[in-house]
Amino acid sequence: MIGHISSPARLARAATAFLAVLLVITCLSAVPASATETDAARFEDRILQLLNADRRDKGLRPVQRATELDSVARSWSGKMAGASRMSHNPSYSKQIPTGWTCAGENVAYGYQTPEAMYRGWYNSPGHYANMFDARFTHIGIGIAYRNDPDFGAMPYGTQNFAAYSGKTLTTTARPGSTPAGPPAGSVPGTIDDGGIGGSGNQFHLANSFSGSASSVYRYGTNTSRVYVGDWNGDGTDTLAYRVGSTFYIRDHAGAGPATRTISYGRPGDRVYVGDWDGDGVDTFAVRRGSTYHVKNSVTGGAADHVISYGRPGDDVLVGDWNGDGRDTFAVRRGGTYYVKNAIKGGNADAVITYGRPRDDVYVGDWDGDGVDTFAVRRGRTYYLANTIRGGAADRVLVYGRTEDTTLVGDWDGDRRDSLGIRR
Repeated sequence: MIGHISSPARLARAATAFLAVLLVITCLSAVPASATETDAARFEDRILQLLNADRRDKGLRPVQRATELDSVARSWSGKMAGASRMSHNPSYSKQIPTGWTCAGENVAYGYQTPEAMYRGWYNSPGHYANMFDARFTHIGIGIAYRNDPDFGAMPYGTQNFAAYSGKTLTTTARPGSTPAGPPAGSVPGTIDDGGIGGSGNQFHLANSFSGSASSVYRYGTNTSRVYVGDWNGDGTDTLAYRVGSTFYIRDHAGAGPATRTISYGRPGDRVYVGDWDGDGVDTFAVRRGSTYHVKNSVTGGAADHVISYGRPGDDVLVGDWNGDGRDTFAVRRGGTYYVKNAIKGGNADAVITYGRPRDDVYVGDWDGDGVDTFAVRRGRTYYLANTIRGGAADRVLVYGRTEDTTLVGDWDGDRRDSLGIRR
C-alpha cells in the first residue's frame, strides 16, 4: 500500500514514499474465483461509505465521488492488476481534471474486502493523512481484479483525492444493487477501530434510559481515542484516552488529571477493553489482523494470552455473552455476529443476525442480568435487545443528537449499562 500527496508548487520535486504492506497470505478469506464489474463497483462504493462515515465522525465534510477521478483511479488499478505489481501512478495529478489546489493518491493490493483495504489505509499514517485531509473535496476510487490461478480474484485499489473550489464535477452514481442508505438524518455505520471516535472532550453520561444526562464533565483531549472500563474493580466504569500507545486512565468519574498512565502495544494497534479473566477489572487487548494480544492487568509488558479469531477485515465487539463474568470477542460481518464464549480461536459458539449491515452497533448489559447483548443506532434512536438473538428490539429510546458519538458504560455501579455521548 502506498500513499502520496502533491501540491502544484512541489509536484515536480515531490519524492514518492513506498510503503508496501501486502496481506495476501493473511487476508485469504473467501473470495469469488472471478470478479465482475459489479463486484468492483460494490467494493468501491463500500470504501466511500466507510471513508465518509469516518470523515463525518471527525467533523470533516464528506468527499464527493467524481466520475472524472474514478476513471483515473480505475485505469491505474487496471494497470497494476495487469502488471501484477503495486506502484504509484506517476501521472495521476496530470490526468485528473485541472484546477485542483491539492491532490493525493493511495494504492493497495491483496485486501480481500473493502473493510480490510480501508483499514489498511486507515492504520498507515500517510494514507490516513490523505483520507482525512480537510482540504480534499473530491475522490475517485478504482478497484480492479487479477485472477490468480491459486487464490482467485485478487483486488488492486486506488484512491485519487483532489481539492477543487468552484469546479463542477460529475457525481458518481451508486451501484443499483447496493442496499439503500439509512433513513434521512441517520448516521452511516462507522467502522470499528477499537476505540470511541468523534471529537470533543465533554461527556454526557446517563444513568438510566430517561433520555437525559446524569453527569456532564470534560476529560482528555478533543481528538484522542477514548475507552470505557472499570479500571480498578469498583463496579463503576470510567474513561481512559489514548495518545499513540500511551493510555491516560482515570479511576473516578468527573474532570481531573489521569489517575495513572501506562503504555501497551504499538501506536497503530486496534485496542479493545474487557474483563478477560473475570477478576472484575477491565484491561486492554490489542489487535493485529486477526490476532489478539490480551493483557490481564492494567500494565505494560508482554501479553498474557495471544489468540487468533475471525478474519483481518472483521469488525470486532467485546462482551460477556454467556454471563460467566468473562469478556470475549464477537466478530461482525454485515448484520451477522459470530460470538465466541472463550478467549480462544475456533468456530463461533453462536451466530445471530440483528439489525442492518450499516447500523452502528453497541454492546451492554441493558437489563442487569449479567449478560451483554447488542444495540443498534440509527440517527438518535437506539434499538436494544436483552438477549443474544435476532428479531425485534426489547427497548427503543432516543438520546442525544444525530451527530453525537456514543459511549456505553455502567456509570453508577448499578450493574446496568446505559448510554453516554461525546461532544
